[in-house]
Amino acid sequence: MISGVDTGEILGERYRVLQGLGKGRWGMTYLAEEIPVSKDRYVIQVFTFPIPSPEQKSDLQHQITQEAELLKNLDHPQIARFRDWFISETADYWVLYWVSDYVSGQSLRLLQQGRWVQQRGFEKREIVQLLSQLLPVLHYLHYHGVIHRNLSPNHILIRQQDSLPVLVDLGGIQQIIANQLNLNQPRSVVMVGQVGYAPPEQLQKGIIFTYSDLYALAAVLLVLLTGQPPEVLLNRETGNWEWQQFTRFTPKLQGIFTKMLAKRPGDRFQNAYDVMQMLQDQPTPPPPPRRGEQGEGKGEKSQKEGEKSPTARSSASLSPRQNSKSLKRSGMRLLTVLSQSVLVLGFVLAAGAVGWWVGDYWLTHQIASDSDVLTDWDDVPVVTPEPLEENWTPENLSFPLTDDPEPDPDESLPLLEQERKLGIRQRRLNLTIDYEFFQQLVQQQFLAQYPERRGRRLSNSAEDMIWRDRWDETATQVLDQLGFLSGEARRGLGSYRRRDRERWETEVQRLDLSPRVLYELTDRAFLQRFPEQKDRQFLNEPIGQVWNAIALDTLRALRSGSALQRVSLGTQENNTQLDGELNPGQGQVFLLRLEENQRLSINALTNRAVSLSLYAPNGQALLSGSDERAWSDTVRRTGLYEIVLLSRSAQPLNYRLSIKVETP
Repeated sequence: MISGVDTGEILGERYRVLQGLGKGRWGMTYLAEEIPVSKDRYVIQVFTFPIPSPEQKSDLQHQITQEAELLKNLDHPQIARFRDWFISETADYWVLYWVSDYVSGQSLRLLQQGRWVQQRGFEKREIVQLLSQLLPVLHYLHYHGVIHRNLSPNHILIRQQDSLPVLVDLGGIQQIIANQLNLNQPRSVVMVGQVGYAPPEQLQKGIIFTYSDLYALAAVLLVLLTGQPPEVLLNRETGNWEWQQFTRFTPKLQGIFTKMLAKRPGDRFQNAYDVMQMLQDQPTPPPPPRRGEQGEGKGEKSQKEGEKSPTARSSASLSPRQNSKSLKRSGMRLLTVLSQSVLVLGFVLAAGAVGWWVGDYWLTHQIASDSDVLTDWDDVPVVTPEPLEENWTPENLSFPLTDDPEPDPDESLPLLEQERKLGIRQRRLNLTIDYEFFQQLVQQQFLAQYPERRGRRLSNSAEDMIWRDRWDETATQVLDQLGFLSGEARRGLGSYRRRDRERWETEVQRLDLSPRVLYELTDRAFLQRFPEQKDRQFLNEPIGQVWNAIALDTLRALRSGSALQRVSLGTQENNTQLDGELNPGQGQVFLLRLEENQRLSINALTNRAVSLSLYAPNGQALLSGSDERAWSDTVRRTGLYEIVLLSRSAQPLNYRLSIKVETP
C-alpha cells in the first residue's frame, strides 16, 4: 500500500508538505519545509506497511534506529544528508517517514533523456569525469559500512550550484521495508536494486558487497555513453555486457569497465580505491574519520574492544537472507579489504548549501518590451564559434551547460513561483531550445493574448504577480506546442535563415519533387497547430522560426520515405489502391510517372476532411489544395506528376487513394 499526503499537510508536527515529487516502488516522495519556515528544503519518503506483530515490532524499530544512526554519521558533500525519521500508526498500518536534505539539481535519467532528444549520448570525457567524481563518494560510503545498493540514473543527481554528482535514495531503509513485507508474505522474495543496473546476485539472491555498487556505477555510465538501455547492452544468456559495438575505449578504460562488470563477483574490483588507482595511477589521501572519532587509533581500539565493524552494525547493509554470522563475516571482510590499501581514497570537497535560487533579476531585465521582440531572421549574421584549442580540457561538468544565459529566478519571488520558473527552464533545456529565442517567442504569444501589456515591462512586485503567472502559463503553452518537433529541428530554433530554405529546396529537387510540395506540407502542419497565423506574414517573426523547424522535419520525412511514396504502374490500362493513415496536419506525397496523352483518374476516399493537389512536371497546378476528392483528365506532358494528400481533420484519419491510368 502507498500512503498519500496532501499539499500543506504537517508531518511529525515539524514538516509542511509543499508538493509531491514522485511515486516509487516502495512509497511516495514529497518536498517539504521545516516549520517555523526556513529556506531549507527536505525530501520525505513515506513508506506504508502492515502493523508488525508484537514480536516483530521491537526488532523492526531496532533495525530502523540502527540504520538511521548509521546514516546520520555520514557527512559527505556528495551524499544527500539524512536528517530525521518518525512513525505514525493507523488502525491497520505503520507509516514510516524518512527525511533527507533536498538536492536541487537534475537526475542523470533526465539528462540522459535530454541527450536522447538531441540524438547523442554522453562524451567519453564526461563519463571519465563522472567516474572519477563518484568513485571517492562510493569509497567514503563503503569505508563507513554503507552500501548504496540502489544506484541507477534516477539516483544520481547533478547538483545545480556546482555541477557535482550527488548520491540520493540509499537503499538500506528500503531493504528493511522489503524484509518486513517478506515476513508477512513468506513466499515472496523482494530484493532492493534497480533491474538492469544491480548485479545479478543482488537481484536474485540478495548478495551485496562493495563490488555491487561498482558494478551498478559501471552499468549506469555505459548506458549514458552508448545511449542504449541495459537490456540492449547486457546479454542475458551469457551474463556479459557487450558495449564494444557502440563505443570504443582506450585499453585502460576497457579493462576498468570489463572488470567492474565481470560476471563473477570474484573477478571484479573489490573496492573503489582499486578502481581509482587504476584510473589515475596515483594514490590519494585517506578519508576523514567518522564524526565522534579522533583518528585511526580510536577506530583500532574499538575493534580490539570487540565493537562490530560499521558494515556489521547495519541491519540493511547486507543481504536479508544472511544470518548474523554472515553479517559479521561480511563486515570483517569489508574492513579487511579496505585496510589492505596503503592509502585510502579521499573524497571530493565541495561546498554544499542546498538551494540555488540566486540571481539579481528575472522578469524586469529578461523580458524585452514588444519593440525588442521582432527580429529579421533572414538578415541576422551567423557567428561561427572559434575551434577549441588542441590541449583544451573541460571545466567541471555542467548539466545543463553553465553557459545557458537564463538567470536564476529572483529570490524575492514567492517560493512556488521560483520553482515554477525553474521547472519551465528545465523543460526548455530538456527540449534543447535556445533561451533568447524562447523569450522572444513567449513574449510574442503573450502580447497576442494580452495586447494591453504592450510596451509595459513585468516587475517583481505583488501587483504584477497575476501577469507573471500568465506569462509563465504562456511559456508552458509554448513548450507544449514545440514538443512535437524533432530534437534537431528544436535545436535550430532561432538560427534558421533564408539560405537554409534554399538548401532544403535543392534537397527536395534531388528527390524529384518541387519545392512547392515541401512548403504545402509545411503550411498544413504549421496552420494545424497555429491557425491564428493564417494569412499573416510571419516568416520574419519568432513564430516563423517554428515554421522553418516544421519544414526541416517535413524534409526529413520526405527524405526517409515516410511522407513520400513512388507509384509504379504498367504502360497499359492499370489501377492501384493505396491505403494509409494521416495524423492531424500531416500530408503524404505520391510520385507517378505518366506519358503524354495518358488519362489519369484519382479518387481519395476518407470519412474526414482532406485536401488534394496535383502538379504536372512543368509546375502547373492541375488541382491545388482542393476540397474535391476526385480528378480525371488526359495529361499533356511526359514526366513525374506529384499527388499531395493533406489532412484537414483534428483527428487521425484513414484514407484509400485510388489511381487509374488509361493508355489510348
